[in-house]
Amino acid sequence: MDWGVQCGIRGLVEVARRDRWRSLMAPRYVCGAGVSADTAHEIAQAFVPGAVAEYLDDVRVEVMTWLDTQTDATLDAVPAFRNHNEKVDGYTEPQVWSEIDSLVGIPAWQILARPCISHIRVHIGEVDVTLQALGAARE
Repeated sequence: MDWGVQCGIRGLVEVARRDRWRSLMAPRYVCGAGVSADTAHEIAQAFVPGAVAEYLDDVRVEVMTWLDTQTDATLDAVPAFRNHNEKVDGYTEPQVWSEIDSLVGIPAWQILARPCISHIRVHIGEVDVTLQALGAARE
């Protein structure tokens, strides 16, 4: 959600890249798109749950404050998605760009619905299934 709203739609620096959170997000992690499975595991192991919760609170406040100011017209507008991502080192590297280029030319509300909501729900489902499998294995 941080990347989708801040970078993709608004063209701003993500919360994760600001001073308070910069140490959490190594530049090679980019927005998570196009990273290898090994890097994804490294990312998951590197983050401290309490810090992640605080970061998510900061993202939530920023995104909700922005969302409260939106209208149907602004959400129907097509952001300069490619241009916004070109401002960030790594986001237009082939392995990353191939994962996100389908978002070029779509309205802001679709970016919110697709990577910011639906994609996250898929990952939440993965966590739920993993936890259920671990619980079943213990029984």
